[in-house]
Amino acid sequence: MRRLLGEVELCLLWEKANAVDSNFGEWWCPSEKAAPACSSPPAVVDIVTRDLAVWRAKYASFIEHGGFGIGLDFHHRYSQFCLSTYAVCHYTHVSHVDKRDLLVRTTLDHAVGILSWLQQLSPVVRESLRYISDFAFVMLLYACMFIVQACESRQMLAEERCKRLKTVATTAQLLVDLGIHTFHFPSIYGKLLQRQLGNLQPNVCDGVEADVQPKSNSPETPGSIWAEYSSVKGDEWYQDDFGNQEELFGELLNMPRLDWFEVLE
Repeated sequence: MRRLLGEVELCLLWEKANAVDSNFGEWWCPSEKAAPACSSPPAVVDIVTRDLAVWRAKYASFIEHGGFGIGLDFHHRYSQFCLSTYAVCHYTHVSHVDKRDLLVRTTLDHAVGILSWLQQLSPVVRESLRYISDFAFVMLLYACMFIVQACESRQMLAEERCKRLKTVATTAQLLVDLGIHTFHFPSIYGKLLQRQLGNLQPNVCDGVEADVQPKSNSPETPGSIWAEYSSVKGDEWYQDDFGNQEELFGELLNMPRLDWFEVLE
């Protein structure tokens, strides 16, 4: 019950911010119907930052106790990441260079925090993740892709870049290992990440090559995962459960550079 209350309160924080800026919600998927721009996005960031800190203080003991608090910790970390990416997107169009760089680094830290959550779980808890919602794996994928594209696009110390990319490589292998079969979403996303890491320029992935290579028992990443999935399962089976998802599925596999990455250029 306490975990449910915590999740509801996090959702209410998001709704509160969305009332101030209607573009705040899932801002990386903008509505086709344009909404008026917020007059002060930094104010939204300040509000949510403060509210998240209050929320964390309220549920800290529950989270630290483990058990159901583990899932609540994940949602809090992801909320921090989404808030940071909103801030990064805003400062893309503002000439606060120092502020923008600090926000990108903060967002990178939040993204790494999400992956650390996964890697620090006990083997028993991690094994149970095979059966969680597919969208939870999408959330992990977004954090990984932010790290990869930030490391690819921004200047940073080689040691720092190597450390962050190794975190992504470890997460990718964990996702592959969580896959029940080749077409289970965590397996697909893990192999996608391995492919993305393998495509990095040599100057970006120096020192990471051994870590980005899939284990010998990991299935090779298909050239077109959607085509292979479709040939095995058929379009109709996939559409019955989720509607017409071919386009969405393809977008996830290709991972276009989302709005939140513009500042990384």
